Amino acid sequence: MRHLAHHDALTDLPNRVLLTERIAQEVSLAERNRTRVAVMFLDLDRFKTVNDSLGHSVGDKLLQEVSSRLRLCMRTSDTVSRLGGDEFVILMPDMAYPGDIAVAAQKVLDAVSRPYNIDGRELVSTPSVGIAVYPGDGTDVDTLLRNADAAMYHAKENGRNNYQFFTRDMNARALERLSLERSLRRALERDELRLHYQPQYDISSGRVVGMEALIRWEHPEHGLMSPGRFMPFAEESGLILPIGEWVLQEACRQNRAWQDAGLPRLRVSVNISAVQFRQADFADTVDRALGVSGLDARYLELEVTESAGVPAQQAAAAAGLCGAAGAGTRIAEAPGRLTLLSQQPEDDADGERNENAGRQREVEAEAVPLDADVTRQPTQPELVQPRP
Repeated sequence: MRHLAHHDALTDLPNRVLLTERIAQEVSLAERNRTRVAVMFLDLDRFKTVNDSLGHSVGDKLLQEVSSRLRLCMRTSDTVSRLGGDEFVILMPDMAYPGDIAVAAQKVLDAVSRPYNIDGRELVSTPSVGIAVYPGDGTDVDTLLRNADAAMYHAKENGRNNYQFFTRDMNARALERLSLERSLRRALERDELRLHYQPQYDISSGRVVGMEALIRWEHPEHGLMSPGRFMPFAEESGLILPIGEWVLQEACRQNRAWQDAGLPRLRVSVNISAVQFRQADFADTVDRALGVSGLDARYLELEVTESAGVPAQQAAAAAGLCGAAGAGTRIAEAPGRLTLLSQQPEDDADGERNENAGRQREVEAEAVPLDADVTRQPTQPELVQPRP
């Protein structure tokens, strides 16, 4: 019974309870012996994508493989523990030199980053690692864990798949991150999210052939924020689903409003996360956005990044994902992404046959987004003209 109470059921590693006891013991010993204790906080990069795209069974097997590798690459005196989810903590007592801690952290990166074979499928999972060292970074369990966690987030912000030692300025950044997460939960109800529209041009003719909807957050204190500052929080917290649905509905509504105002009928492209794509009611979400806005499905384009864990063959099955409102979608592949493309409109706003109807794939390949946004305006958008 004691073993069950102190070990993780999935990996049989020490759990938080046992880890806390051991950190306290080692800190007490280190205080008497004037030695260092290192606490290494490890989080698997984009593990949620593995669960969402391949299922929890594959995710659990991956966690078990990671646990085995961590055991093998650490000393017998170290404690490898799992806090829950994809979070692991390694306790390293009796560390004489900071350089030894860095060597151990690099061994962890190398071990965990090697490809995995799970049920005949090759997976790559990289870690982000944060390190806090007693006594400089904390003298109690909670402080050491908190500071190692802050350093881990700093590793993620610096490109993932690396390790970072804790520094004092990381506490301020961690507090800012928590504040942003809380504010983001209220951003939708406070109408603080905005869509900007970036035109896409056909290089050969210079014509605008579409536009991409780009989300921005008009934060009351920090001003207009790019998605890179807040979308990672949305993915980690699950807010990506309501935010993604709002983006889809707003892009459809705005495109229809522009068409009703007499502007050219263009496709609007909306980025779809792997989490959204995997939802059982995703087709209903698309149909609802089209139905409420009255936008013809031919003028909506959904982009799912291939790197987000959506296999090409499964994305291809989405050609018929929409119901009556979204019927007629088909697949086109673009570098680094999978795009669910609606059929090219046969007639443009002037009633003339679209000369590009037979060469949609070519136009899609030539459509280039420019470094300019079209500011969200309900009825009179200002389209950026091609550069000379």
